[in-house]
Amino acid sequence: MKKYLNSLKLTKNQKDNRFSKNNIDKILNDITEEIAMEAFSTPPPQPLVHAVMDKVKCTRESLFVGGRYMKLSRKLSQTPWFVNGQKKMETSVQDILCKQIVNYTRAESFKFLSSGREDIDVRTINIGRPFAIELINPKITIFSSETFRKLVVQINDSSELVKISSHLRILSPFDLKKLKEGENVKKKFYRALCFIKSSENSLSLEKINLIKNLKIKQKTPIRVLHRRPLASRDRTVHQLRARYLSHAEIREIQEKNPNKKFDYSIMGKFFIVDIKTQAGTYIKEFIHGDFERTKPNLCDLLGVDLDIVALDVTSINLHWP
Repeated sequence: MKKYLNSLKLTKNQKDNRFSKNNIDKILNDITEEIAMEAFSTPPPQPLVHAVMDKVKCTRESLFVGGRYMKLSRKLSQTPWFVNGQKKMETSVQDILCKQIVNYTRAESFKFLSSGREDIDVRTINIGRPFAIELINPKITIFSSETFRKLVVQINDSSELVKISSHLRILSPFDLKKLKEGENVKKKFYRALCFIKSSENSLSLEKINLIKNLKIKQKTPIRVLHRRPLASRDRTVHQLRARYLSHAEIREIQEKNPNKKFDYSIMGKFFIVDIKTQAGTYIKEFIHGDFERTKPNLCDLLGVDLDIVALDVTSINLHWP
């Protein structure tokens, strides 16, 4: 076998991993009787050393469970946030979603997967974000529909910060491929609350409502440069729908913040924009421009200086689960 492996034309990476399980499986599938006869003596020689069994460990392949979740807090990270080994937040989306499922299956460990991710201060609402949990070496692998229903109830009752917004189900490899595809290929929908920073009092929003399939260029945002390489990305903003806050929405904000004093003279500077865009677009930077690192941006399109107050992910266009 070693002689046969040495005869193969392998890349450097393949040579480094030539005795990996995948390579051995491929060879065993491709090997012919002639090659086997040449590589091994027939009949095989009498072994001089006998194998000794030290211990046996039984494992099974990973099990994947998925659904959709809503993130209802603007003070919650998607995954545990550590700085210099110290956990910065008490919990996370991952912690809340995975705990009950991992405990039920008695999995050895797990991995949390999702179709993209939201910032700490961004909510995911409506139908929610697709996610999957890889359960590594689970002891329990059979789920009934009633079991899934109870797990959803337990997870939703455990926190007001995160809710499962769909049913749960077992996932296939094809499903996982779709989940990964959704990160960069599918369309996503957002709603942003924006503020006009300039002294402009009567700004028409109609001109941006006519925009379709706007091509933009985005350099890696300054806020993520410490963990992502500097690059320029082409993105498409498919549609924009902007409007000023209604009186009912202003009253709702007041009711939710009874101890705050409102300057009614600036309430007319707030507006809402619904954005349909290509996955992978940095929405905050599209709105305020990120020091001209995103071009064109919403400031350019409206001709005023803007900032973003709040952002929600309202839909991810992916058939899931």
